[in-house]
Amino acid sequence: MIKNISRVNFRSRISTRILKYVSKFFFKDVKYYLHTGIHSRLSLPYPCTIFVNNAEERDVLLASYLGEIFHVKARLYFPVQNNLWDREFYSETKSRYKKFIRAVILNLSIIPICLRLAGAKYVTKDTFNLLKSIRRNTSLSIYEKFQSFKEQISKRKTFVLFGYELGNGETDIENTSGILRIFNEKNPDMSYVQLTLTYDYLLSKEGIVHISHSGLFQMKPEKTISSIAATIKLKRSLSTTVTPGNLFAFAIYSPEVQHGVSRQYLFYKMERLANMIYREKFCSIARECLEMSYDDLFAEVLFNARKDEFIKFEKETKQYYGTNKLYYFKKNKYSYANLKSENIYRYHYMQLLLFHKKFRQIWTEIEVYD
Repeated sequence: MIKNISRVNFRSRISTRILKYVSKFFFKDVKYYLHTGIHSRLSLPYPCTIFVNNAEERDVLLASYLGEIFHVKARLYFPVQNNLWDREFYSETKSRYKKFIRAVILNLSIIPICLRLAGAKYVTKDTFNLLKSIRRNTSLSIYEKFQSFKEQISKRKTFVLFGYELGNGETDIENTSGILRIFNEKNPDMSYVQLTLTYDYLLSKEGIVHISHSGLFQMKPEKTISSIAATIKLKRSLSTTVTPGNLFAFAIYSPEVQHGVSRQYLFYKMERLANMIYREKFCSIARECLEMSYDDLFAEVLFNARKDEFIKFEKETKQYYGTNKLYYFKKNKYSYANLKSENIYRYHYMQLLLFHKKFRQIWTEIEVYD
């Protein structure tokens, strides 16, 4: 039995290393942050559940980075809804070399093979319909329908739930709270980790992924759904990284941009906001926002916003204004997933939904002196 476990863990390690190499052809870069500033691997006890609030199909490739972020004592188990062989893992790139390598990877079915060895398990759509159906008034008896989950936990596996199958935003937090209540009742010793992914498609169309986690936490069995939701919201906040794209998007949706601002004014307030986020540590901030010149970091981003007619520049006043295209948005027309192709700036703005109130408060308190 020990030999079998050792053999399986060895296969899992090899497959995750291959996946990590493969993911370089589907993402521009993957960066890891921790709000405490400690970058050593977090040791996960058994049993443990990791919640990942992903938004794209190809995020399952990031399972290869879990071994770098966490010291996992048990094997990974993460259910996926769609057949792994049918996934396209779409990613934009101008590189012909990358396009060729991706075609080879997909044609040889390297990704699904490695994912299954790493711990991915194809489950039926009915299972995820159950996950989506979990709400405040759900009976604990629904846990009995998660037989495969219980079996995997009993086999000393760390459970990983990707948010794509659960929904995003407030719905995601609500669903997560329901699952947590069920798991907590039946597994009072269960530990949890919130792993949060944020994206930057403004610095690179291929996508730069920023990863951060909340650290370990547990729940008392008598916790209510509302108190669990509040805890999850806090852990989501602590494990979110504000990317340069997020920071720029928030800035151009500020009220001042409607009336016109100078480049110096915009960059100054953005830099002050980034520094306040770093000082208060209610979430993480990408290092580029703290270390690089904003003229260098955002020059091309601002140019592209003008070129795509989301921002206009008045030569006489030397000020930037938001256009109708920037503000046009029909709430019921877009899902978060396809918003990226319709309005990339609102996509980045919506990633900060949990922080809008706090950011606005800081933004309005920043004084700009001529």
